[in-house]
Amino acid sequence: MDWNTNGLLALDWFKQMRMDSPIAAVEGEGAWNVFKYEDVKAVFTNYEVFSSQGSSSTDDPIESSVLRQDPPKHRQLRKLVSHAFTPRMIESLAPKIQEITTSLLDEAEKKGAVDIVEDLASPLPITVIAEMLGVSMEYRERFKAWSDALVGNNSDAYYQCQQEMSEYFSEIAEDRRRHPQDDLITKLVEARIDNEHLTDLEIIGFCILLLVAGNETTTNLISSAVLAFESLPEVRAEVLADPSLLPGALEEVFRYFSPVQLMFRSVKQDTVLRGQELKQGQFVYIWMASANHDEDVF
Repeated sequence: MDWNTNGLLALDWFKQMRMDSPIAAVEGEGAWNVFKYEDVKAVFTNYEVFSSQGSSSTDDPIESSVLRQDPPKHRQLRKLVSHAFTPRMIESLAPKIQEITTSLLDEAEKKGAVDIVEDLASPLPITVIAEMLGVSMEYRERFKAWSDALVGNNSDAYYQCQQEMSEYFSEIAEDRRRHPQDDLITKLVEARIDNEHLTDLEIIGFCILLLVAGNETTTNLISSAVLAFESLPEVRAEVLADPSLLPGALEEVFRYFSPVQLMFRSVKQDTVLRGQELKQGQFVYIWMASANHDEDVF
């Protein structure tokens, strides 16, 4: 989103909707838009009424991932994945991330100008995720194409991409069973809790989710952070003078420029939200981009 034009217009629209129609029906869709912070929080946390599950397909990796599961399955998957995705493992990547970042910026500097998205925000997450998964960097361009297809609007490309990724990660997972390595896919394959382990579909779903969610959101965050700091020279100077301020500054970037603008839930049972009657089977579009600017909270 171009925040110099569309983004500011969106903020105006969100503000108007929060004031006039905080829960608004989507004409012709049997769905609802939710705009205010407390309502967004309620939809996210009340999984007994608002479900993360979308398609009922049993062979769709994304639908089998932690993103599309409700408790108790969500808790089980999260616990299993957490055994492979530990803070120590993430911390150990810091030197490599620094090395990759420095290399990308060095290459950009040789050109005499830096395009933040093309030279840093886009290639950095893909490169780091490939490093985490333990797959060859020769697939980086393919990873980027897959990621773009999964967040695009072309349904044929979406399903074709999922098929290609499923075959790709299935082969790697099988290889790691026979030849374990020090990478995330090996840890996912080996993860056990109470004799439970991730199924092939769940492993594939996690890899796809990491590739897409980790790539898209990080690209958005880096781009937005640079825009924010460059737009506010006094804040930029303050953070450069005291790097301990950076974590809080990035949290504010997360809020102001939500890396993910929108998610959805399906209504599991008839309910009432802010006086509106939501029916079983309807969808709820959750506008985090609006909730994060709610005047009642921020």
